[in-house]
Amino acid sequence: MTEQERPIALKILSGSLYRKAPKYMQAVKEQFETRHPDVQVIIDYVSDHYEMFKRIQEREADIVFVMEVDVSPLLSRGDVIDLMPFLERDPALSPDDFYQGVLRGNMDGERLAGLPAVNLLTPQIYYNKQRFDEAGLPHPTGAWTFGQFAEAAHKLTERDENGTIKRFGLFMGIDIENWEPYVMRNGGAYSAEDGSTIRGYADSEATVEAISMVASLYRDRVASLPFEVQFNYKTLFSAGFAMIHELSYRTHQVLEAPDEWGVVGLPHMPGGADTNMMYFASYGITSWSPHQELAWEFIREVANPTDPELLDLFPDLPSTKKLAARLGMLDNPLYEPYLHDLERTSKSAFYNNQKWNASRHLINEDLRAMAEGKAQVRERLEHWADTIV
Repeated sequence: MTEQERPIALKILSGSLYRKAPKYMQAVKEQFETRHPDVQVIIDYVSDHYEMFKRIQEREADIVFVMEVDVSPLLSRGDVIDLMPFLERDPALSPDDFYQGVLRGNMDGERLAGLPAVNLLTPQIYYNKQRFDEAGLPHPTGAWTFGQFAEAAHKLTERDENGTIKRFGLFMGIDIENWEPYVMRNGGAYSAEDGSTIRGYADSEATVEAISMVASLYRDRVASLPFEVQFNYKTLFSAGFAMIHELSYRTHQVLEAPDEWGVVGLPHMPGGADTNMMYFASYGITSWSPHQELAWEFIREVANPTDPELLDLFPDLPSTKKLAARLGMLDNPLYEPYLHDLERTSKSAFYNNQKWNASRHLINEDLRAMAEGKAQVRERLEHWADTIV
């Protein structure tokens, strides 16, 4: 049967960033069409959020793949359906299969707004084993504290006889999401969980304390400011840093040198919360789709592949424990910190409050000023509370 003769078109509206995994997506598509010779899967990429929501309103897609925005409002508006009934009756999956932090990020009350599938990302600390050994420091464990983290950054920063820095102990980009996990782990938050306000959250004592602790690493000259080092992300792990705060998609670079690099969870903060932030993307099934059962079968295969060919191409962290086992991650110490946190992640203000997200450029400028010692943390956070909803 030719593509023109296939009577059923299963249409997917997808953010353009999904092109990051074209081989995986193409393999899922081809296998699905082989199992269903009467179905043609059509993937329609859009360039930005505005186009995505405009196309959703045109009611043409069966599946929407939503990235960088919260899928819950689409459920509240009736654009997508509750997927929990599909999940609860599926023989291959169940709510208990999922890492619970990942699942919570896609919930609206008791309803499942979207199926978490790919593009799951959390930050951890990559550490250079040789640098730790040379400094006489024990390799960090998941029990370490921020004080121990900061002490290591100090001891791992190398200076010449004139005090000029030869090698920084830590690389961590100055960005609201890079600093957010430390806020969360200290019991703070940038915004209310429903996104309604940042007053009482971004300016809370827990948030002020966490931001102050992170900013001190730059002011103490043990974490590099952006203009102080020259590298690109392809060479990040050969740029000389002893520790690197980065997202999980860098793990493939560490897997190539497991004797040189290790991965450890973020340090514990005084507030004592065991959580992390997560980027995620979700598949929703539109309420007007005439092919909802087919759509569920497709997105379930994206989220929970079983075929070895698909496993070899799977691009990100798994959303389920079964998939983690199939991918060989459960017994791999490089992945253990990520899997630990997927059970406990919290939804970022990146998703909760669009005004917060839209203000990220100005907020990052403030963070840089704090890192350079040119702005007072409490004053700037109180300013955010006054100016951002």
